[in-house]
Amino acid sequence: MKMKGLLFGYLVASLLLFASCATMKERKHVDEMHMSETEMVRYYHKNDTIYQDSVAIGIVQSVEWEYNPNTNDDLVMEISITQINPFADYSYDLIRYVHTRFHKAKVEVNYDNHIKDENTEITK
Repeated sequence: MKMKGLLFGYLVASLLLFASCATMKERKHVDEMHMSETEMVRYYHKNDTIYQDSVAIGIVQSVEWEYNPNTNDDLVMEISITQINPFADYSYDLIRYVHTRFHKAKVEVNYDNHIKDENTEITK
């Protein structure tokens, strides 16, 4: 009985791992992270909020500077963004937009259930 429970737990953990990786598996190569001018027209930011087609899709939560003596650069900027709607797949777009604006920065996107998608329609 104990062995069946362990096997079931392993199976569930494996399925969750594959499911979480599935959203990024069809993505472009890292060399294609830079957005074209045509793509950039759809995005802008105001204060700490990033918009796509006048809909808020992310909020900059923090900007950190990191020093790593093992790299060629003395300081590395890290930008942390929280995606507003965790049910939509904006993470890749957010990473590409921020990477295009700040090409040397490390970018991370996370989800926060406390941020609500209220009144995000605005005019540019």
